[in-house]
Amino acid sequence: MKIKTLLLGAAAGLAAVSAAQAADTVVTVTAPTAPAPTEPVVNYVRVCDTYGAGYFYIPGSEANCLKLIGSVNLYAVYDSDGADADLSENDSTQWYQTAQFGFAGAGRSDAFGEYYARLVFDYDTRQGNIAIANGNGNFPFVRLGYLYAGTRGASLLNYGGGYAGSGTAAVSASGYRINISAVPQFQFGNVSSGLPSASRNQFQRFEFGNGVYVGAAVQVPQGDLAPDYGNDGRITGDLEHLGAPDLAAAIGWGQENGTVTDAKLGVIYSDLYDGWGVNAGLTLGFGDSFDARITAGWMSEIANYIADLGDLPDGTDAWYVTGGTHLELNDALEFNTTLGYAGIDGFQDRWLAAGELIYTGIDNITLRTQLTYRNVGPNDGFTLEADVSYASPDRVGMNSRFTAALRTNTQFSPDFVYEQMTDTLTATYRFNPALSATATADFTFGPDFDYQRTVLSGGLTYAPPGTGVTFSGNVRWTLPATGADDVTATLRAGYEF
Repeated sequence: MKIKTLLLGAAAGLAAVSAAQAADTVVTVTAPTAPAPTEPVVNYVRVCDTYGAGYFYIPGSEANCLKLIGSVNLYAVYDSDGADADLSENDSTQWYQTAQFGFAGAGRSDAFGEYYARLVFDYDTRQGNIAIANGNGNFPFVRLGYLYAGTRGASLLNYGGGYAGSGTAAVSASGYRINISAVPQFQFGNVSSGLPSASRNQFQRFEFGNGVYVGAAVQVPQGDLAPDYGNDGRITGDLEHLGAPDLAAAIGWGQENGTVTDAKLGVIYSDLYDGWGVNAGLTLGFGDSFDARITAGWMSEIANYIADLGDLPDGTDAWYVTGGTHLELNDALEFNTTLGYAGIDGFQDRWLAAGELIYTGIDNITLRTQLTYRNVGPNDGFTLEADVSYASPDRVGMNSRFTAALRTNTQFSPDFVYEQMTDTLTATYRFNPALSATATADFTFGPDFDYQRTVLSGGLTYAPPGTGVTFSGNVRWTLPATGADDVTATLRAGYEF
């Protein structure tokens, strides 16, 4: 009983002590606080190097890339007689500015696969207007998978001529072939022009498998009534009389190995000239050292579609065959040939032949010679070329590099009588990746080896890599045998992005 009483008393004492301590304790209740503000998520522009330099991913996209295109250039031109710079005799100096702005897009879609697009505008203070750029580097186009629309592109009927002709006589040695490039067109398949650098060399076409491919195109023809793009790429021709565009189609077959490496058949219809044409090409390979190619076709009412025949009247018929061979005699010596023949209704038949020999057996030096003959045209007769070129090794870690070339171009009559000779010496020296200099000297001699004129030119270019900045200066001095000398100087300061 006493033990129970003692336990109850102890418990009561402990409870009293606990109650007293609880009365002295301060309880702090903390109100809930709002979470600390978070930093906003910044979507930095990400570089897209899949399609070439300068592209970036469009924010929020993992497959679409964009490139802004723009440049500003300031020019100062001096011409002693005003002829070369289109200046009057009373105004031998000129200041003008040019600018370009636009974009290029590239990416991939589930419906069309890869796509590309480009649109650039030109501004020139000499013309005072803004126009869509159509020069070689910035012509407008859109490509969705195998669909292409643009102002320039390779014609479906193009197949090429022979193999000779890497020098200044290349045009006369290229052979007779269909050449309807650099025209507004819409194509399906067989598209290779206007692509960004990563895909520029791809031969895009609709393939059925086993090497079979097809293509179709709607394109504006070349000719007297077709638009004239001029040297600056601007359309200047009369567009009111173009008529309906041409319709073209092609089917081909190709493989990497085997005797027959490529074969193609193309057809075309021209509403403008009410004509049609057919073209076929075949490429053969015999081992690793010998190739041959032949192209033949018939153009009804559209003979002016055949390259290298000169100006022909509309409605002219013609047929042609051209071809050539490429032979590697050894590791240092190769021999190329081109043959071509064209029969033209109502005109003299035309033919050409060319042979080219290239030797690379001397370190850093290339020797080349070519003999070309054509029976009709402004350069009818023989053309003999001989040139030697040197290039110092471009080794990793070396900033400087020197290249030089000496070329002789001699014209002979069809009876192989000497008519004219032009000697050209060109030298380029790269001091470092940003600074380079060039110099050229042309000497022309007449029928009796009499001196006709000398043209000397040289320039400096400063363009630090990665900056987009370019400063350049060029001087051209013409010294004719008779008459006054002419000096033209051009200074340029530009920025490109």
